[in-house]
Amino acid sequence: MRKRSKTRKTYSSIRILIALSEVALGEDVLRRLKFRLDLIALLDDKPVLDRRSAMLLKLIDERGSILSACRSLRIPYSNAWSMMVKTERALGIRIIEPAKGGRGGGGTRLTEIGRRLLETYMAHLREVSESIEVEATKPAPPDLLIAGSHDPLLEDSIEDFKAFSGLRDVEVSWIGSAGGLANVMLGEADVAGVHLKDPETGVYNTSFLAKYWLDDKAVVVKGFKRLMVFAYRHTTRFRGIDDILAGKVRLVNRVLGSGTRLLLDQLLKARALRLGIEPREIPSRVSGLRG
Repeated sequence: MRKRSKTRKTYSSIRILIALSEVALGEDVLRRLKFRLDLIALLDDKPVLDRRSAMLLKLIDERGSILSACRSLRIPYSNAWSMMVKTERALGIRIIEPAKGGRGGGGTRLTEIGRRLLETYMAHLREVSESIEVEATKPAPPDLLIAGSHDPLLEDSIEDFKAFSGLRDVEVSWIGSAGGLANVMLGEADVAGVHLKDPETGVYNTSFLAKYWLDDKAVVVKGFKRLMVFAYRHTTRFRGIDDILAGKVRLVNRVLGSGTRLLLDQLLKARALRLGIEPREIPSRVSGLRG
C-alpha cells in the first residue's frame, strides 16, 4: 500500500510539473503573438482587394513591372497574375495595362481607375491600421529578360549565351508559356520560351502571337521538339489518358497557362469525346484536376 501511495504521489507531482510547464509555455506563446489588421474591400459583398493585393498594386505602380513587384514580395508571377485577374473580374474593369516605351521603358502600369482604387484603399487603410511602407527604389532593368516555360536545355545554355553575347545581366523567370507571352506583350520581357499548341490548327506557337497582340511586334524562332511524359510509381498500373479520365489515378497537374497543361487539357477533351463523355464532366471525373 505504501508503494502505491508513493507511486501515486510521484505521478501527481509529474502531472503538476507538466501542467505548470504547459501554462508557462502558453504564457510565452501569448506574449510573442503579433496582430495585424487586414482591410478587405468588398463589391456586392465579394472580396475585391486586400492588404496583400494592394501591396502588389503599389509596387507595380512604383516600379512599372509585375516581375519586379513579385521579386520584392517573393511570390510567384503566376500568383500575382491570378490576383490581378481575380480583382479585374470582380470589378469588371481593367486595373493594369501595358506601359508604352522603348528599351527599359516598357512594362506595366495601373490604369486610372486602378490607381484611384489603390488610393481609395490606402486612405481607408490609414484610418484603421499602419500604412503599407515599401521601398520605392526601382531596380535597373537587366540586359536581357527571358520569361516563359521552364526548359532545362535553355537553363544550361544561359552561361554560354552570356559569354557569347557579351551580356552580363541575363535574368530568367520560369512562369509558364502564357505568362512568358504576357510579359513580352507588356514589355517586361525580351524573350518568351513557349510551347503552346493551337487546338484548332494543331500548329504550335505561331497563332498565339495574334492572341497576345504580338503579331507585328514579335517573331517565332523555332527551337526543338519535346516529349510530354507521365511520371508514376512503379507499383502503379498506368495505361495513360483512359486511366486519368476514369479517376483510377490522382493527377498532379501543371499550372494554368503552361504549355503542358494546355496540351493535356486538349488530350483529355479529345479522348473524352471519343468515349462519349461530355467535356464539362472532365473536372469531376479526373482526380486531382484543378482550374
